[in-house]
Amino acid sequence: MFFLKRIALQERTNKIDQSFSDPSQCLCGEKENCTSSVDEILDAAKRLDQLSLKCNEADEASEANSTSCGDSLNEEAQHGKEDSCKGEESADSIEDSSLCRELDDSPPTSVGEAKSRVEDALRELMEEGIPFVHHESIKWGKQLGKGAFGTVKLASCVLFGQIENAAIKTITASDREFNERLKSFKAEALISWRACAKKRTNSQLRSRVCNIYAISYHVVHEDVGPSAHLHLLIEHIPGSIDLHKEISGSKSWSNLRCDGKDTGRRLRSRYVTIDEDGDVFAYVMPRARKLHFAVELSWGLAELRRADIVHCDVKPSNALLQEKRRGKSPGVILIDFGEANFSEQAKDWNAGTPGERRR
Repeated sequence: MFFLKRIALQERTNKIDQSFSDPSQCLCGEKENCTSSVDEILDAAKRLDQLSLKCNEADEASEANSTSCGDSLNEEAQHGKEDSCKGEESADSIEDSSLCRELDDSPPTSVGEAKSRVEDALRELMEEGIPFVHHESIKWGKQLGKGAFGTVKLASCVLFGQIENAAIKTITASDREFNERLKSFKAEALISWRACAKKRTNSQLRSRVCNIYAISYHVVHEDVGPSAHLHLLIEHIPGSIDLHKEISGSKSWSNLRCDGKDTGRRLRSRYVTIDEDGDVFAYVMPRARKLHFAVELSWGLAELRRADIVHCDVKPSNALLQEKRRGKSPGVILIDFGEANFSEQAKDWNAGTPGERRR
């Protein structure tokens, strides 16, 4: 009976695993985007482990009964002790093999192997509660930005039963950097998810941290071998610009000298800069506006501190400005947690771009 239950549950678990690559295989029957398979995966995995443990105990009991007919009680106790030692050795061998897989830095040699590594990483993220969406359900839009390790594009997909606009950050893992990029994506997704806990627990509270919606991926074969495109679906803030553009914009500067001639404008700032052409500019952003941005950033950093997270890369380009709220100054949203870390692990890192270990 245990054997038949194990087969049935294993078939159901295999069906759940197929939902990673085929949206039509979702257990709920939805052929569009579906996030309900997350709980199903975790529940099936737990039940499979519990049933396997019961089966093993039943097999051991049956074997002990068949071999202990002419044995004494002492021999039975010794036999049980040997089985226990074997079980411990088996557990140690499983842990050792898992450790070997983590330490294996070799790139995947096939698309199937790459998918297997990515799905293992995504399962750990889904255990944290991060929803998973299928790549086929995403409708891609224009590119919003590009960084050293990936791109950000506008997209739309079905999230929580309704169509949502999202900014999707894509990190490409390939060749010798496959495992490193996959590890970086996993860390950024986990930290980003925990950083925006305030917005998830109470949507009525205003958060200064960018929200994360879900994760996704797809694997293709390229010239360098299998390449995994890892997607992080984050909150899209319409009409936003970053604080760097606000600071460097023409409204924040007054031209005091142009083409070697004074413009006659009054110096209203202690901060003055000279460009490559010798023109002189004074920084004239109003003091009240500068204080407003400083307070907004402070609230954002305090929110991260409550989540036990250190950003490690706070700079104007990583602070988005929201649209003006009924005549008020725009709010500030902290983004990009690629260099962020938890407080305990961040002790050995310097803040800045990029983060570097202290020597």
